[in-house]
Amino acid sequence: MIVKKTFKLLASVIILFSLVLSLFISPVAASNNNTIEPKAVERYTKTVNVACHDPSWGYVTVKVTISHNMTTGRFTVDSATGTGHFNAAWPGVKLKSVTTNPAVGSVINGSIIKVTVYYTNIFDLTSTTHHASDNIEL
Repeated sequence: MIVKKTFKLLASVIILFSLVLSLFISPVAASNNNTIEPKAVERYTKTVNVACHDPSWGYVTVKVTISHNMTTGRFTVDSATGTGHFNAAWPGVKLKSVTTNPAVGSVINGSIIKVTVYYTNIFDLTSTTHHASDNIEL
């Protein structure tokens, strides 16, 4: 009888000791970086038509992709692309580039993105690069 009680007591102490020991020795997967991982990111596209020089030259359709990080509440400009729709009467007009302010990859402060398109007329003797701007509201 004493052997059974001693065995039960010894078994209980060993199990209790192993449980307490496992709490202090168990591996913990901790991350040392202090970034906030987004739980939900919403992406949407805004479009604006920017008239070039004289409206008779045509226009550029600019599509800006914006992401909204729901975890941090930040809006970011993801990309900006432009498609030229130039008048056939001006065959030398070509789209060079599209920029945004804030720049692609930057956080948007405020509610407006300024879009600027750069274009040129290859038949222009001065090789001038023209630009036109418009705003996109969030």
